[in-house]
Amino acid sequence: MNKDFYKNKSISNESGSGMKNMIMPGMENTNKDFVAAETWKNLYGAADKLYSLRPWEYICEVDFAEIYLKNSAEPYYCSVAGMCEETAGISVYKGQEGLVSLSNYINSMDQPEYVSMNQKNCIECTWQTETKLNKRDIESEEKAGCDYDSEADRPRFRIHEVGFEPWYLEEDEAKTLTFVMNELYEAVKELTESGKQAEENNGKRIRRRFDEERQTWINELLPPVEEIETVIESCTVKNEVLIRKLKKKRSTGAKIEFDMPYIPTPERLLIHNYRLFYPRMSMLCNVDKHSVESRHFFDMKDKPQDVAMNTIISYIEKKGRPGKVYVRDAKIFGAISHICSSVGVEVILKPDLKMIDRCVEEFMSLLG
Repeated sequence: MNKDFYKNKSISNESGSGMKNMIMPGMENTNKDFVAAETWKNLYGAADKLYSLRPWEYICEVDFAEIYLKNSAEPYYCSVAGMCEETAGISVYKGQEGLVSLSNYINSMDQPEYVSMNQKNCIECTWQTETKLNKRDIESEEKAGCDYDSEADRPRFRIHEVGFEPWYLEEDEAKTLTFVMNELYEAVKELTESGKQAEENNGKRIRRRFDEERQTWINELLPPVEEIETVIESCTVKNEVLIRKLKKKRSTGAKIEFDMPYIPTPERLLIHNYRLFYPRMSMLCNVDKHSVESRHFFDMKDKPQDVAMNTIISYIEKKGRPGKVYVRDAKIFGAISHICSSVGVEVILKPDLKMIDRCVEEFMSLLG
């Protein structure tokens, strides 16, 4: 293991920004509740109704429910947790991008938590005991006029966005979640009353939509989603001088793991639009040497594709052309595939990056 990597807990990128605690404009508003009392009341009411049906007893996390709200071109995909997990909940993802995010999250469940937790782009309601709620959650209950038993499971609401700490809802997010949970409640209620749970258990998914012609809501059971299309944005390098220069570098045959993980450090005092965010690192590891070859934090305003491209080019210029580069992120794959294939380096998508995971785990333990 390359011990030099761990000498400094605060590693800066070239612009000088690092993992130092900083206060940005708006930090004084991070504890402000932006949701109206009536909106909270409606949201808690929708959550309580859905909880009464206990949908997780016959709907699992991969059985996506598809809810079309009125005047909505894209559906909201709902994933229900609780059948195989200790905590019951519902996560709501918007449109095709949300469906891809949901798929990425489910496919990353066997990976380390720091990877899977940064795959979600959704609004979430989970049912927690009182010990799992904080002061702001309790204040939201009071604002809604709720009076839960101290032993009861109670709804807790969060927004998840890749690269950010799970955060509290704002007005529009609370309204969207209310509408979706109300319609999911109606769909699940009809499913149970009609005795069609068995069909849903066999892999069929719920769809609820509003028929404009008939002016009524329709519930349907559809075949499962067999394939979720992911569009990989590819970067093409047209600089022939650069390609010829890299081709001349010696071929080392090295096996390299490359990832750009978000680091959920304990010192998360970086604020952006009232949100706490995770610093992101670009990291290259040599599998055979068990060493960290390259690592640096980069600014959230930097384009990840540019960072990925520059990282791999810099590595080849300094240390030669590796034989294989393993990545788990399809976006990184798209960013570096062309330049790598142009100079005779193979890029392979591989979810299990053991060297990267080990280095990130050790790094986080030192920061803890």
